Amino acid sequence: MKKNDTTRYFCIFLFCVGMIPTIYEFVESSEGYEVSPLFWPLMAVWLGLTFTVIAFFVALKDGQRFILAEILSGIWSNRTQLAFLVLAGLYLFAMGYIGFLAASLIILPVMMLFFGYRKYIIGLVTSSTFVIIVFLLFSKIFKIHFPTWALGGL
Repeated sequence: MKKNDTTRYFCIFLFCVGMIPTIYEFVESSEGYEVSPLFWPLMAVWLGLTFTVIAFFVALKDGQRFILAEILSGIWSNRTQLAFLVLAGLYLFAMGYIGFLAASLIILPVMMLFFGYRKYIIGLVTSSTFVIIVFLLFSKIFKIHFPTWALGGL
């Protein structure tokens, strides 16, 4: 096993714990199903939690150490990844207010600039074209509706 396995297991564990409340947000009702729609997502999360805890203790048994300060310093040292997670969270939050199309047209060029793409016009055209194609593909062909201009439910 590698040196940072306990850190990886701890992060996966935290991710699985964080997924439990979000599962209840996405599934609206279980009418007409023999098995509740919550069954498989919850099963996956609980299995992930179980196997992560087992792997974590196996790593500790093999002599690896668990140092919380090392985990926190590792998370803080990857500021690019942390900024990406913040931008992704803002994107999901904005999607609820201004819809998929507007939020995506704003966030994709911002992400491209954030990660170093400096051809501004080409990046804007490329990201706008991509978002519009994805929107039309899913809404017209697959008949999957994205969030629209809800403006916070007003």
